[in-house]
Amino acid sequence: MHSGRPKTTGNPLGRFLIFLFILILPIFFTHCARESAKTWKKSEETILEPEDLQTESKEYFSPQREASFRILEIGQQELAARETDKAIQTIQEAINIDPQNGIAYYLLAKGHYIKKNYAQALGILEKASLLLEEEAAWKNKIETLKNIIVYEEKPPVDLQKENPSEEDYF
Repeated sequence: MHSGRPKTTGNPLGRFLIFLFILILPIFFTHCARESAKTWKKSEETILEPEDLQTESKEYFSPQREASFRILEIGQQELAARETDKAIQTIQEAINIDPQNGIAYYLLAKGHYIKKNYAQALGILEKASLLLEEEAAWKNKIETLKNIIVYEEKPPVDLQKENPSEEDYF
């Protein structure tokens, strides 16, 4: 006679491994999603990643440069927390310790940009550009910030007026 239960065939170990795989797979994906969300949130909170406080050249850093970088980390946290005035003071301290630290000038310019001190930010970016002229990644960051500042300082004509005329374009 035929019972209501289907007859199972195959290796019990194989069925167990498939069951285990199906059980573990959602846990794995949940963990990956959580880690991805943490990384995204962290990148949203910081202005620069810790590895950004380095240069492409592998030269030895002087004690002044290392001290300057330690202070810059504090300034970076203050910028991320939108404590802009405090951050500008902290970053200026880093520059006082090491006036040749181009990254410090970049962060100082970023602080002035946040405060909408565009002319000051552009002047400071020029100094950063001179100090970091051999650092391709930093040159790109500097140029990007310059372009943003120039755009915000003087937006295109059609964004300045509600009803631009032909004279505005020609």
